Amino acid sequence: SSPGQKLTNPGFESGATDWDFYSDAGGSFSISSNASQGTKGALITIEADGSNVQLHQTGLTLLPNTDYTISFDAYCSSGNDVALTVCQNGPPYTSYGLVGRSVDLTSSWKSFTVQFTTSGFGSTVNDGRLLFWLAPYDQPGDQYHIDNVVLATTAAIAPTPPAITTPPAIRVMKDRR
Repeated sequence: SSPGQKLTNPGFESGATDWDFYSDAGGSFSISSNASQGTKGALITIEADGSNVQLHQTGLTLLPNTDYTISFDAYCSSGNDVALTVCQNGPPYTSYGLVGRSVDLTSSWKSFTVQFTTSGFGSTVNDGRLLFWLAPYDQPGDQYHIDNVVLATTAAIAPTPPAITTPPAIRVMKDRR
């Protein structure tokens, strides 16, 4: 896993462990052999479109006023979208800096990256919830595939900047008087 990774079982290789699915209408969450990495991925099948439909992981430790990056692979059989939220896991579900950031899924595997800065709390919290919000996009019959979910501080996964090996050339301007 990446340095600073906040999620457990990010690639669903341990099955559904640490992930929960909720629908107020009708749907199921299972583990599929259809994966973008490894041998397993999440499969959410929508039976009825609800107003609260989410796949989430809770108990996340987050630092205040810190830049985070969420990256994941996903697609929906119909190309319908998903949105991402990071909030307090429990009433009043305070936003922790990311609310309903919509991601434009296609009907085949694609990688996505969402960046946000934590807010809404002043010192380290351990009650964070990352959720994939499927309402209001989901339609009966939709199959959502999600894999390789990474939540980490942006600094932990930022590429190393290139080293400057040759100093820039200094052009001497001749004084034309």
